[in-house]
Amino acid sequence: MASGLGDRRGIRVSDPGTAEVRLVSIRLRGAQSVVDGGWWPRTRDVSTELPALLTAVGSRFGVVVARVSLSATVWDATPEQIIVGDRIVQVVWVWAPEARTIRLFGDRFWHVEMLVIPPDTAADAAWAALALVAAGDGVCALRAISGVAAGSSCGR
Repeated sequence: MASGLGDRRGIRVSDPGTAEVRLVSIRLRGAQSVVDGGWWPRTRDVSTELPALLTAVGSRFGVVVARVSLSATVWDATPEQIIVGDRIVQVVWVWAPEARTIRLFGDRFWHVEMLVIPPDTAADAAWAALALVAAGDGVCALRAISGVAAGSSCGR
C-alpha cells in the first residue's frame, strides 16, 4: 500500500545526540511491513511532541497533516486539537491500551501509519526498531520494542 506521499522515499534517522525529531518514513509497505514509518518521541507530552512531529513531516516530505489519530492511553493529555504554526490540526483519540501507532491524515486524501516507539524505550532497542522500519520491516520493529521474541524471520 502506498503512503500517498508520492514517489519520494524519505528515510532519515537523526543522530541520537541531537534534539531533532526521531523519525523515519518509507513509501511502500513491504511483504511483512505493517507501518509506513516510525517515530520515537522524547516524552509523553503530546502538546510538545506532536507539533514537532507534524512540522518535521511537513518540512521533510512536503505534505500538510490535517488530522491525527493516536492512542489516548500512551499520552499524558488528550487535547482535541494541536496548533502547528498557523494551522489547527484535529486530534482523534482511540482507547487502545496496546496501540503502538499513530495515523497522520493529509489534506489531499493520503494517510500514513507510523509505529510509535515509547519514549522510555532503551536507546539501542529504539534505534534498532527505527532502522527496521526504515528497511520496511515493521513487524520486526514492533517485536523489537514489545519484548516479543523476534523469531527467525527477523534475522536474530
